[in-house]
Amino acid sequence: MARYGSRWPTIGRRHGKAAKLFVSELVTNAVRHGTGPIDLRVTRHQVLTVEVSDTGTCSPRPRNASPSNENGRGLAIVSQLSRRWGTRPTPSGKVIWAEADLAHASGR
Repeated sequence: MARYGSRWPTIGRRHGKAAKLFVSELVTNAVRHGTGPIDLRVTRHQVLTVEVSDTGTCSPRPRNASPSNENGRGLAIVSQLSRRWGTRPTPSGKVIWAEADLAHASGR
């Protein structure tokens, strides 16, 4: 994320924070539950898209974590903060992605 530092503010403070959270949650899930190499891709077109891929074939599912659980809230948070999110199979595993609307700069 530090590498993208100066570019994050151009998507707006609220959405920049959401995008950072998407990266954190999706990469953490890939590390904890995925297999093989993990790739992160962040693209900005009409929306900001965060994609994390790994070689695992199991798709993640949001859980209903109890207040005493330390884990299990990541995808629920991503679901609440994202424009939309999902998963798709690839020939080498899967991609989990989440989208955030871009903030419209005044005068553009």
